[in-house]
Amino acid sequence: MGVAVMHSHPDRIAKTLAEHEEILRALRSGDAEAAVGIVHRHVDWFSHLARGEVR
Repeated sequence: MGVAVMHSHPDRIAKTLAEHEEILRALRSGDAEAAVGIVHRHVDWFSHLARGEVR
């Protein structure tokens, strides 16, 4: 699914990498709460896409 999304939304490649970097920074700094928030935001976009709310 990830590959298909990246092909249909090429702008998401850079955004996804940036979000993963944010998650790593939060984890490395010991800020679990921030990491959880970033993960939720990251996964939420894909959830909206799967429901057809993002084109």
